[in-house]
Amino acid sequence: MKNVAVALLILACGAWPHAATAQSKESAKLPASTEIDRANTGAIEKIGFVEKPVVLWKQNLGGDASFGGVAVFHGVVAVIERSRSRVVALDAASGERLWEHAAGPLNYGMGIVMTCEADFDAVIVGCDSGLVALDRETGKQLWRYETESGVDAPTIAAGLVIAGGSDGKVHAVDLKTGEEKWKHDYMADAPDDPDGFDGNQARFTGRAARPQAASTDGETVFLSIFDQCRTLAIDARTGKRRWTFQSKGWMRSQPTITADTVYVASQDRHFYALDKKTGKENWNVETGRWNSASAAITDRYVVFGSNDGKVYAIVRGMGSPAWEYDVTEGGKVRGSIYSRPLAAEGMVYIPVLSSGTIHAIDLTSGEAKWKLTPLPGAEIDSDPHFEDGRMFISTRVKSRQVGDAAVREGEAAIIAIGNRVEKRDRAE
Repeated sequence: MKNVAVALLILACGAWPHAATAQSKESAKLPASTEIDRANTGAIEKIGFVEKPVVLWKQNLGGDASFGGVAVFHGVVAVIERSRSRVVALDAASGERLWEHAAGPLNYGMGIVMTCEADFDAVIVGCDSGLVALDRETGKQLWRYETESGVDAPTIAAGLVIAGGSDGKVHAVDLKTGEEKWKHDYMADAPDDPDGFDGNQARFTGRAARPQAASTDGETVFLSIFDQCRTLAIDARTGKRRWTFQSKGWMRSQPTITADTVYVASQDRHFYALDKKTGKENWNVETGRWNSASAAITDRYVVFGSNDGKVYAIVRGMGSPAWEYDVTEGGKVRGSIYSRPLAAEGMVYIPVLSSGTIHAIDLTSGEAKWKLTPLPGAEIDSDPHFEDGRMFISTRVKSRQVGDAAVREGEAAIIAIGNRVEKRDRAE
């Protein structure tokens, strides 16, 4: 498992660009079972907030910026900036720009992951033309792999970079050279569309399919195909199918993995727990509206947000609800949730897209501890990612119609939040 570098990358659904990160420095040193939990579940041991955090820095990269992925590793924040088709690296402590690289078109391909190999320190980007590997320190291109219509959401397993392609194939290339190793065709057995979820309406023009973010435990790669309403499990070394699971609605979220279970969300208003070896459904939970976000897993709970404006904590082994938390404040604000929560130190942190607010929730009681709106007027369009006492998110401009006029609020930016240095020192 030493070559596993798992992306916590959540792929965008059309106009919903989300973010990514890399395997933490701590998880890289842990046994395999713990490594899976840390890298794929949105749960970490310590975040170090001793009080409500504040904005430490903001970097907007230009007023019309549009982000499609954020990765954080070893003091570097790498950002996909879609509107200018570039990857930008920022210093995690200050937000200062370190380098930028023109990666090629980034209109559809939105995926970024950092390796944690001692002899191959790279940022790997999925774009409209394929995969690109960049040196993490300099931004210099190391290799490029071309595909017919681009790839989304790369992950790394068994020394390979693996990503779902919009050409109807999953592509695997050598991590260090970009040489193709295998392809997996997922169009040959494409299932019929469930009632009310026409695949033609879900696909981008000129693309055979719409794959989503991949996850891995180092042996198997799991990814959902949005327009086919299903999740695939593929052997990472051989590219052979292990199982497939189809829901009754489009599936956008990145699968969340533990030692024995794969958790997936569906727009059929259900959240599913699947047996990792067989793909058989263990249980499901019904929600009030569609589900598009991945989950955070703790020792006891599965926690996820839904577009019904609620955060759900479900008892892992049973599938029974523990608590629900309403982010709409009783219907006063919109509650669209597209982000994976982050769980740490008995708390759950979850951004809400539509309100632009991060909610801190007590994991045991489900009660609010604090709320923070880092950039008033803007929407938070990423997962929360963490390194060295700082949480990183991206925002986008909020557009709304007022009469005949289109009103734009907030700004698109990469933001670091946390306690000031003296506060963080008190927690250590």
